[in-house]
Amino acid sequence: MITENKNGIAITVTHTKGGVSKTDSIFNLAYAAAINEPNKSVLIVNADNQKTLEHRYNRRKKNGLKDLDNVTFDNCTSAALKHTIPRYKELYDYIFIDVAANSDDSALTIFTFCDLIYLVLNPSKSCTEVVPAIIEIMKRSIKVRSSACVYKSFYNRVSPIPHVAAAQVAESNTEIAKYASIITPCDFTIATRSIYEQCSITGESITERKVLKSDASGNKAKAEIAAFYADFKNTVELIEFSGDLNE
Repeated sequence: MITENKNGIAITVTHTKGGVSKTDSIFNLAYAAAINEPNKSVLIVNADNQKTLEHRYNRRKKNGLKDLDNVTFDNCTSAALKHTIPRYKELYDYIFIDVAANSDDSALTIFTFCDLIYLVLNPSKSCTEVVPAIIEIMKRSIKVRSSACVYKSFYNRVSPIPHVAAAQVAESNTEIAKYASIITPCDFTIATRSIYEQCSITGESITERKVLKSDASGNKAKAEIAAFYADFKNTVELIEFSGDLNE
């Protein structure tokens, strides 16, 4: 049941380029939150013209996956987000928004109205161009925001081999470290694993996917998304606590 005046939290995963697992990340985080917190109302919003998130959601229905009672899906144009996000916050506890990979005015809208923004990075793609572009959008949004926003970063598509992944992240962190006062790096990483692609095809989330105990890669993927959700949950609690202090 949807009730008014939720004072919900809007979340997005962003990047200035496509093909970095942005949609996969927001989808898996949204379902992890919905499954772990059945008392929370979760809205998943597709605001990307490519409609990757919508296609994935439709594959759930096509493959006979029963959706969760606390999950709602909606489509919205990026231009309309500045009007719909405030309304979404009145109706839902969590609003997970998938937006196009760009740095135009639609991205500015997301940075203006979202409460938690994750910057997803691939270690194989240079952070040198991406992060400064994101910082510029942040600076523009701060001038018009009515409340604070939390900015965090994490790595996706790292090597599944631990020592290789560590080397990849260490190299990319050199650039991220320059913005440590603005963007908080997350402690978890997400590796390149076949189970993510398999779930994308079926419409499943990693959290609900059944894996055998002998499936080491599958269980590691579930642990990765669990760590992502734990970071999200801890951050939300800090946002809510900060909001209580400011009232």
